Amino acid sequence: MPHEFHTQRRIEFADTDMAGIVHFARFFVFMETAEHEFLHSLGTSVAAKLDNMQLGWPRLAASCEYLSPAKFEEILDIRVSVARKGNKPMTYQFEFPRGGVLIARGQMSSVCCLVGALGAFCVLLAFGAKGTPSVVMSIVFAGAPIVNAIVALALHPPAGGWSALRWQFIAGILLAALGGYLVTLYRPGS
Repeated sequence: MPHEFHTQRRIEFADTDMAGIVHFARFFVFMETAEHEFLHSLGTSVAAKLDNMQLGWPRLAASCEYLSPAKFEEILDIRVSVARKGNKPMTYQFEFPRGGVLIARGQMSSVCCLVGALGAFCVLLAFGAKGTPSVVMSIVFAGAPIVNAIVALALHPPAGGWSALRWQFIAGILLAALGGYLVTLYRPGS
């Protein structure tokens, strides 16, 4: 796998603020677009499939340091490099030179996961957003199987259609949802 990729972007009017300078948030769009172009150059995508299961790349972190302004209609070079590649996480570094002068640099980290597991992963991130263990864990243990079952059914519908689902399966989904709700509602200390 190549560890570097180069692309360019012409600054469009929609990228700029009222002063004609690129709005800081647009650099995150530029980084994500360059990441997608990089993956396409390798014959893959952020929406790839593995064994007919949809993969996702939720962000773990993103940052950008601004060194000099970029303006309307300027052409930016964008250099993408793989800073770290683990079994599941990937960290990219981005450099934005203009005429040989570095005007911004950034970094994005993502983790590869199955979309069915994405709901549980996102809930786990709730811990970082001050979620309490009793709330987050009840959602994880009740919500993850529900999300997984629904995604699996959507990707691989049962033979005979939805009407072929047994009542016990539907009851299990409803009981899991009710259990998660009750544990969250009546958690210790509430």
